[in-house]
Amino acid sequence: MLADKKVPPENQIPVFRGHPAGGPERRREGEWGLWTEARAERASNSLLGSHVRDFLDCVKSRKRPVADVEGGHRTVTACHLANISLRLGRKVWWDPEKEEIVGDREASGWLVRPYRKPWDDVLESLRR
Repeated sequence: MLADKKVPPENQIPVFRGHPAGGPERRREGEWGLWTEARAERASNSLLGSHVRDFLDCVKSRKRPVADVEGGHRTVTACHLANISLRLGRKVWWDPEKEEIVGDREASGWLVRPYRKPWDDVLESLRR
């Protein structure tokens, strides 16, 4: 979600039964002036509330949530592969079992980004 610059950032943080101690103080409507319509429209959208409820229900029932991590991983992988293909200007073939690009060394190089020290050694050791 892109930040709405018309609404103070502290008012964009979802509230779950009030902020914890030391959290940002929300501004009252009118303290920032105009643009209350965008705020009211966002407040009527309860997708975040639905996901939170589904997650909590799944913790209790041990069922798989509607938006699980695996589904997110597959979605993001498809987006990354599309970006790699667009940057290179050609098709890429993906092996979902090995999670690697098949037969294209240049495209495979885009799957891992260079890290800064000291994380480069740590992350390299995890791939072995």
